[in-house]
Formats: sequence, structure tokens, C-alpha cells
Amino acid sequence: MKIARRAAALCCAAALLAALCSCAAVPKSDGAGSGKIQDTRPSQKADLKKLRLDDGVWQYDRAQDIYWQSGAAYCSAPRDAVHETLSVFVPGSYFHGKKNSDGTYACSIDYSAKINGYTAATAPMLLAVNTAGYEAKTAPASDHGTAMMRCLKAGMVYVSPGLRGTGGKNPEGAPWGAADLKAAVRFLRLNMERLPGDPDRIFAFGTGAGGALSAVLGASGDSAAYLPYLDGAGAALYDEKGAAISDAVRGVMCWNPFPAPDTADSAYEWMLGQYSGEGSRAKGNWTAAFSRDLASAFAGQINRMGLKDEAGNALTLEATRNGAWTAGGYADELRSLLGQSLNRYLKDTKFPCVAEIAGKTARCKTAGDYVAALNGKEGWISCDGGAGTVQISDLGGFARRCAGTLKAVGAFDGLKRGTPENQAFAGSGGEALHFDAVMSALLAEHQSGYAALSGWKASYPAEYAADLEKAGELGGNAEVRRNLYNPLYFLCRGSAGCGTSVPAADWRVNCGVCQNGAAVVDGMNLTLALRENEYVKKVCFTPVWTQKGSLPEDTGNGFENFIRWVKICCPAGE
Repeated sequence: MKIARRAAALCCAAALLAALCSCAAVPKSDGAGSGKIQDTRPSQKADLKKLRLDDGVWQYDRAQDIYWQSGAAYCSAPRDAVHETLSVFVPGSYFHGKKNSDGTYACSIDYSAKINGYTAATAPMLLAVNTAGYEAKTAPASDHGTAMMRCLKAGMVYVSPGLRGTGGKNPEGAPWGAADLKAAVRFLRLNMERLPGDPDRIFAFGTGAGGALSAVLGASGDSAAYLPYLDGAGAALYDEKGAAISDAVRGVMCWNPFPAPDTADSAYEWMLGQYSGEGSRAKGNWTAAFSRDLASAFAGQINRMGLKDEAGNALTLEATRNGAWTAGGYADELRSLLGQSLNRYLKDTKFPCVAEIAGKTARCKTAGDYVAALNGKEGWISCDGGAGTVQISDLGGFARRCAGTLKAVGAFDGLKRGTPENQAFAGSGGEALHFDAVMSALLAEHQSGYAALSGWKASYPAEYAADLEKAGELGGNAEVRRNLYNPLYFLCRGSAGCGTSVPAADWRVNCGVCQNGAAVVDGMNLTLALRENEYVKKVCFTPVWTQKGSLPEDTGNGFENFIRWVKICCPAGE
């Protein structure tokens, strides 16, 4: 049964890839007309013999009843052999193991064993995307941590891939992290008869940059735009019989995903920065004016995305008298989500409590005390006494009282190219580059006005413009590589990438609301785009009022909630 189902899945993937490969192998330009990577049809350069998992060298932990392999190469011609490997961990019940003389085990799959209703044929495979700030990640030699053990005890297979990124041997930058994840998924499918787990039930998960790359992987399934990168690294495009191998996944869990690169800086200024008058946003600094211009530019970006609410109404931003662009359906949707998040927090919190509000400690005996402390003198929260709920009326009040700003203007594309994102978009020589086309356009348009203010450097416009045209390893300029690190490029109806991939069916997105390192609208935009995509069946977006660690949840443990959600998406009996 397992083999027949997997064969059917591969046939579908073959048909999909055949259709994709008949088109250009790169995303369309949105007007720049330059920066295309080489238009290449897939040519199986991979050495499949090197990519076959050796089923005779498994490690075994008898106390935990776990089999694992580490350092399996998922590319046959890796540019970075240290990072382009993965580790896989399997519940012991799914294998028949025979001990070798060197202490390793030769294993064959036991399809009769069951763990919580799952079998080796139906077990979901969880792909852990563990990268901090887009850093290069090595596959773990062994990982018997709590998260992995919860996965295995639930009857699931745990996969931890290494991937290239900043600080690696060849730090060319985007899109190598995403391409490596796709190569890892293809490796799992190539070896599906040697590995327990259902390749139609692969769920990628991560937080921060790991959440962002999980979202890119989930949104860009089987996109032909990555084929030149995959082919050049010796990833498996076809099996020995010539059947295409898919890199699409079933589901994605991302906590606090890093923002989409084309809206990262403008979203930060619209949501948070334009309400601050401190640091780089202090009156008289040119960057204060730049902050306001970026916030206004975000409205134009939103209005071009074609986002809709659940009733099908267009979500746009409209100008207000104060120039903050906080009118319109999009702002209403955000205020509603923030209000829902706060109401859940008030319901779940045990009072009295001690809270950190606007940089000060507040002791709140009741929920009413907490709301009063949040309001301060601004009155941006109103209470419906009859319904017992609160509503948020002013986004500026939220920004000032709950979030603030952690980062200077140029939060993600730093003026001095000093952010993790600048390094993530490094050029072929490994040097950090600017990548934000909106920032570049504003610098060129308003440079005469900025020059009259404090701190301006006349070199900024030329520096940004030059960096946007610098190529990565395969010739792609910033536009191409930005698209390949942007899930919204493949999801939004107004984007050239929409319709060129097979997005994951199931999504769970959690974002901390009161954080100041990113804007909660990043998660909201991803969710709204997902809801409009025909391939997406279910999407759950939870803006979590308080930020508790790197896995924000309203209640409970993040990884336990994730596993519970996977069980709902893929019931054990199906």
C-alpha cells in the first residue's frame, strides 16, 4: 500500500515538474528587465549512487529506542560538504535492526509496528529548520533533546538538515538556504523505500529565520526557479527511472518568521518606527523623514498585493490626516487581530500579575488594571462592558505603549550593510549587500530633501542602486534572489510568481504581538496571502499578545502544540 501511494505521488510530481520545466526557469521580472539567472532545463547532474542512504550503518540508542544517521549528504556535488548534509531520527519500532561488528546496525523497515496509530508507512516527517539569523547550520551528530523525543514518541520521524548561510564556507547568500532545504526534501523522497515515514506528510518548522525559510520552502514547492541551483549542487531531480522528484511539502509551522525581504523595512516603519521620536527617528535626522516615507511606501505595497479578508473584501490602506496611512480595511483587520489577541491574553492570564508595560513594571490586580496600565494617558483601548471585551482603536498607542522600536531605520537592510539580512543577500564574493528596492527608490527620489537634514551621506543612493544590480553565483541580481527568499512572491495574486509553485496545504503561523524586533503584520500578510491560494486548505494564524521565548503560544508548550496540530492535519488512521 505504501509503495503504491508513493508511486502515485511521484507521478503527480513528475507531471507538475514537466509543466514547470516547459516555462522559464526563473521568476519573471516585475519591470527591471535584468538580473535573470541562466534559463536551464533540468539536466540530471546528480550522482544517484552517492545519494542513496546506506541502510547498513544506523546508530542505535537502546535506552531511548532510537535509530539515527547523521551527516548524510543530500547533494552529490556539494559546494559546502560540511553543511549540505542531514541527520534523521527514527522510532526504534519502525525498524528491524541487526547489529554489525562495528556497533552500527543494518536496518529494514517494519511496516507492521504502530506508535499512537501511525505506522512506518503513515508517519509524518518533521523537518527542523534550525538557523539563527540565516546562519549556516550543520546537521547534528546526535540530538536526543526534548523536542525530538516528543516527535519520536508521537510516532513521527525527525529530520534535521544542515544548510548554507551566513558564516559558512561559501557565503554567497540567498537563495542557497532555501535551495538546500529543497535538496534535502528530494533526498528524503529518493530514499523513501529505505526510510520510515510518509513523504506526502513532510512538515517543515522553524522560528525566526528558520520560520522564514520554512515558509519559503512551503510556498515554493516544485518551483522551476530553483532548478539551476539544485542541479548545480547535484540534488536529485529524477530517480533512476526518470520520474521527477518533488520538493513540495505538506505543511509548515513557523514561529515569528523573519519578514518578507521586499516589505521588511517598510512594514517595520509603518507598524512601529513612524510612531517613535527617538534615536535615528529623532526630529532633525534625515532618517526620521526616511522612516515616514518608508511607512507611506508600505501602504502602496499593501494596496498592490490584492489581500482580502475572510469575507472576500479587499484589504487596503488609506491616507489619514496625520499622514500615517492607518485608515482602510487593512488597518481595521490589524486592529481586530490585535484586539482578539489581547482578549485571549486577558482570559488566559491569572490575576493579580506583574507586567512590563512601556518599559516599566506594573502590578495589576485585575484585568481592568492591566488595560488601564496599557492605556496610560493615551486611551487607545476601549472596553465593551456588556460583552466584557476590549477593542483597539489607535495603532500608534499600541506601538508606543506595547512595542517600541528595537532597531534603527533600515531595520533589516542596514544603511551600513550590518544586518544578518544584508549578509544573507551577499554577492558572489561573500560581501554583504543592500537588497531593498523600496529603500533604494526613496533614497534616489528624496535625496535633496534628506540632504538638508542631519546625518545624510550623498553616497547612499548610489550604494543601494549598485548593490541591487550585483549578482549572486548564478547571475541573479537582488530582485531575483529577493523573490526566491520571499513566500509572498509565490502566494500573492498580484505577483509574477503566483501560480508557478505548489504551496503546502496546511499552515500554522504564530507571532509575538508585543515584540519590537519585527512587525506582527509580517505574519498577518503571510496568512492573508495563504488564505487566497487555491492549494492551501487550512491556515491558522495566532498573534500572541506576550512574547514568551522563541515559540510564542497563547497557552501550552510550543512543540507539543505543533505535534498536536500535525496529528489533526494527518490523522493516524488515514
